[in-house]
Amino acid sequence: MFAAVRTFLPFVRLLFGRRAFLLIFAVSFSLWQAPTYGCAQDAAQNDACAASVSSSACDQPLPVRNEVPAYAGRIYRVALDMHAGVAGIGTEVAVPLTDRFELRAGSDFFSYSTVVYGGEDPINLDVRLRSAKLAMDWYVTHHHALRVSPLLVFVNSTRAALSLNLNAGRSVTLNDAIYFNDPADPLHGNASIELRRMSPGFSMGFGHMIPERGHHFSFPFEAGFYYAGAPAYKMQFGGSACEYQAAAYVVCQNVKTNPGFQYNLAQFKAKYQQYVNDASFFPVLSSGVSFAF
Repeated sequence: MFAAVRTFLPFVRLLFGRRAFLLIFAVSFSLWQAPTYGCAQDAAQNDACAASVSSSACDQPLPVRNEVPAYAGRIYRVALDMHAGVAGIGTEVAVPLTDRFELRAGSDFFSYSTVVYGGEDPINLDVRLRSAKLAMDWYVTHHHALRVSPLLVFVNSTRAALSLNLNAGRSVTLNDAIYFNDPADPLHGNASIELRRMSPGFSMGFGHMIPERGHHFSFPFEAGFYYAGAPAYKMQFGGSACEYQAAAYVVCQNVKTNPGFQYNLAQFKAKYQQYVNDASFFPVLSSGVSFAF
């Protein structure tokens, strides 16, 4: 190519002058000096050239593929679970906020009623557990699924109640005072313990409700407590009670208007109120199965 250009250089110099001649000469010289990337027409040289091009291409590092962590697949999913625990049977729904935080809401319920006998007197026992819960789950580790969760229990109507109906000739003791049942107006009573409606709490657990990408089922476990404060404790009696005074003299009176009975009842309630106040923390313990959509 350089020889062909050199043939036409005198004509270029004659027609366009010295500057054009120098410019074309410099360009053609740089092209002649530049390395050739094409392969030779000879077969042997052509194979060697192709081999050298292939080896140089293989020496280039391959682009690194950015792998998406498996736990990132949890972010756009929703989970529903069924569980059982000390608060009863319940269900929860979990919605992811980030790869480590989930918002969880649910409810628990349980009811049980029976009749037990204190001596010969029937006692009706009724236990009712009703509550809703909202929790923020922070997963400390991705793979081991350990979580800590501040929670709020609300719309809590957990309650235990009992009622007593005394048979004829039976008695009840309040503050060391003995009161007999009046057959004409039978003595009866009831007592109840009820938790407050809203309480803060804390729990720890294992197992993602929303498992890693490609999985649907998980088996979460949770243990903790919520602070219920001093439960509301009530006790009251109705009917008429009889008590012995001076020798065999029996006095029967309606307990609502009997100051001695009301005093002894208040002392009895104050004594057991201390035990009730110690039940300020309610346990959170449950295990179940979760399905992520």
